[in-house]
Amino acid sequence: MDYRQLGDSELKVSAICLGTMTFGQQNIEAEAHAQLDYALSRGVNFIDAAEMYPVPPRAETVHRTEAFIGTWLRKQARDRVIVATKVAGPSRGLQWIRGGPVLNRQHITAAIDGSLQRLQTDYIDLYQLHWPERNVPMFGSYAFDPRNERAATFHRAKVTRCFCGWVESPNPSILLHCHVDEDATRNGNQNISRKYIAIVFSNT
Repeated sequence: MDYRQLGDSELKVSAICLGTMTFGQQNIEAEAHAQLDYALSRGVNFIDAAEMYPVPPRAETVHRTEAFIGTWLRKQARDRVIVATKVAGPSRGLQWIRGGPVLNRQHITAAIDGSLQRLQTDYIDLYQLHWPERNVPMFGSYAFDPRNERAATFHRAKVTRCFCGWVESPNPSILLHCHVDEDATRNGNQNISRKYIAIVFSNT
């Protein structure tokens, strides 16, 4: 098995990562454990999970994947396994997850605490946003279309000072990213100018 450095961390992950989104839907707990055992025996040390798994997402099965991994993980040498999991993003109708997930401090903290309990571990090696709050191409889409941006996270602001790709915002609850849509400008869209940014992130 080949191993690769994960970003600029000290973690070395196997070139193959075991996906687990079937655990709790297509696979019962014993089958999940058998897959994990086999993967580990073949050198796979990287396991991917998510708080919303298994899929398809349902209120009756939510969190089972992490729970199945947890009953296996507690019997392993923790430092042999790199565990990745994710917080669910908004706008997918998952009302059974905290009444509808939101990417703010309260929801992310609750999601982490829940994942730690289900995984039966005191740390998560890699924690990710399953999908962001802003509009992104997904599930067959390949091009970003600013017309699909969600009103709650779309902001325009004049660039006054830019550093490392980010600009200061007059509202401290909004994080703004420099973005110049030259295609839109060339196509005559007067709402997007090279002197303005049209972005997207809220950290409230």
